[in-house]
Amino acid sequence: MRRRSEKRGFAIHATTFAFVSSALTAINLALVPRFAWSPFPLVGWGFGLTTHYLFGVRGLSETLDKEQAKVSCEDSKAGE
Repeated sequence: MRRRSEKRGFAIHATTFAFVSSALTAINLALVPRFAWSPFPLVGWGFGLTTHYLFGVRGLSETLDKEQAKVSCEDSKAGE
């Protein structure tokens, strides 16, 4: 259930990103065609979108936690 919720949240986030990036690019080209400022906020938002995908949809945080626990367990056994 949680996985489906994460995928739905990411889909909404990605759709909003696509619409807003199109609007910002259109506004940029219409009002200030000499300077392309629209990529600046889109790069920041794109980083957030990528992070949402990695940690939300792919469950990277859970995978990293499992790997960290595995390494910690191996370290404690090696120290005995």
